[in-house]
Amino acid sequence: MANSGAASPPPSSSSSSSSSSSLSSTSFLTTLLGDPQCTSAAAAPHCTLLLVSKLVGLAILVLGSLLKLPSVLPVLRARSTRGIAIPPLLFETFGFTICIAFNLRAGNPFTTWGECPCLLAANLLMLAVHAREHYNRLALAAAALAFFYAFRALLSPLATSDVTLQRLLALTVPAFMTGTVLQIYENYRLKHIGGISPATLKMGLMCGLGRLLTTFVEVDDPVVRFSSVFGASLGLVLYAQMVAYQDGTRRFLEQGMKAK
Repeated sequence: MANSGAASPPPSSSSSSSSSSSLSSTSFLTTLLGDPQCTSAAAAPHCTLLLVSKLVGLAILVLGSLLKLPSVLPVLRARSTRGIAIPPLLFETFGFTICIAFNLRAGNPFTTWGECPCLLAANLLMLAVHAREHYNRLALAAAALAFFYAFRALLSPLATSDVTLQRLLALTVPAFMTGTVLQIYENYRLKHIGGISPATLKMGLMCGLGRLLTTFVEVDDPVVRFSSVFGASLGLVLYAQMVAYQDGTRRFLEQGMKAK
């Protein structure tokens, strides 16, 4: 007769490793989505949408980081901002700076704004080339120092209150709008897109449309949501201009090559 009190066999190593792997993947998914309910993509109705949003956000991080590279490289090689409208760059720089400071202090998911630092860096490089081209190095150094201290103040709640930062964030909507509208008007007036790379406009449109999804899924702030809608709409207009003004842009670039 078998001993009823005999110990049951220990779990096999394969079942232990399988359990450990399952726990690890669950923990990774929960951390990625930032929601303890989402132990799997189908755990709750919103988890699938949140997972798609995170994946799109990660794709935008990569694409957005490269967004201005096709425009920046020619500027750095030529050491000239010919064909690049400076006022839109200034407005964008203000907007990206506030965007980074606000999201850092609000603790918003990095996947909803992570392309902003690279876009800001690209703008600062082009503005530095422009400043060196038209002003002396002392003015460039003074501008860089002023920007550093201004950004530092934005990150400090003691120097910039939450209310002030929220108001500055609201100003980024007209700032981005003004900058992009100025670029659109300049394109319309000249009937070409100047030195802006078509690849930049294509990637910008893709990022803008993807950002609509990530913002509406992950961020509740109405200003940020409106900004994403408006940005995507203006991106569509710029893309349409790129297509409509292909011949004018080609002639402009050919003239630039001849001038060299």
